[in-house]
Amino acid sequence: MSVLAHEGTYPILYGSYEIPVGSGHAPGYLARPDQAGRFPAVLVLPWTGLTSHHKDVCRRLARHGLATVALGLEVAGGDAVVFVDETYEFLMSSEVTWAIQHQLGIVGLGAGGGPGLIYATDHPEIGAVALVSTPLDQDGPVANALSRLSAPVLGLYGADDESLRGPSVDDGRIPHGSFVVYQGVAGGFLDDGAAEYDAAAAADAYRRLIEFFAQALPAPQIERLG
Repeated sequence: MSVLAHEGTYPILYGSYEIPVGSGHAPGYLARPDQAGRFPAVLVLPWTGLTSHHKDVCRRLARHGLATVALGLEVAGGDAVVFVDETYEFLMSSEVTWAIQHQLGIVGLGAGGGPGLIYATDHPEIGAVALVSTPLDQDGPVANALSRLSAPVLGLYGADDESLRGPSVDDGRIPHGSFVVYQGVAGGFLDDGAAEYDAAAAADAYRRLIEFFAQALPAPQIERLG
């Protein structure tokens, strides 16, 4: 695992990270503060395989005290919710010494937010769910799960995202939801490698993500050595 020179609030460790799921391992990515102690854990869920953008999301959050793991859900297929559950169990196990136990945050990127939402409805240990350009259709498993969520939800959307359906993403279906819709911005606004990238919207979105998890998840437990 590589070490990144100090940048932001925390210096970080980051690199590829295999996650035990099913009878094998799924390729993941880990970025966490390079400091002794335990940190609030956040699971980043894109639907596709892991890209440089997904890894960048992990590193940016880690620099602000979050132990962040990404898992691409395309390898799970129809078992995506099961993969989320098994990843949660692993991150909260005795094998992981750098994550605060029992509570987990989720960042759903695009369609990856669907399994995260569904899992959170029946698992109060999910302390916060952030959605970035996650479709919230009027029908289907995701729509049926929305009203049953007890965790706070932050939704970040581009008004020009062609994948969204319905007049609004914020229509009262999520009781603890807070939504931001960036006008004149498309769905890929957060990805600085995409043609749809919008620097102003991305900067605001990252600020909101960091503040959201700081409020919803436990504070880092720093070990003072020496």
